[in-house]
Amino acid sequence: MDPTPSFDAAMPPWEQPEAVRRDLPPHRAEILSFLASASMVCASVSSCLFFLGIVGVGFGLVTVELAKRDLDRMGQGLLDPSGQEQTTRALARGERGIVTSLCFIAIWMLLGIVVGMILTPRN
Repeated sequence: MDPTPSFDAAMPPWEQPEAVRRDLPPHRAEILSFLASASMVCASVSSCLFFLGIVGVGFGLVTVELAKRDLDRMGQGLLDPSGQEQTTRALARGERGIVTSLCFIAIWMLLGIVVGMILTPRN
């Protein structure tokens, strides 16, 4: 048996097995990669600057939502699938950016509580 899919002349070329339509909207993998990288950078710098943790969470949430939406559309054949691997990587980096940012925000909050307890005058 031949492992390659057979060609059916009655079907349009884009509906053939393993074929991809060429008139699909382009993927946004590069944009998603940039947003995911921005989330990771903000998460890293939030170890020094608290407010960048909040920005990192924002970038991460946008990245995750858009990447999931794009991957769903790629799976349905409604979006150019050539960026699927890069979009999947951006999704993972966006999730890591969220988690890292939240960890540093929690550290900053704990630090604030401890410093507040130390500086509060005792009666």
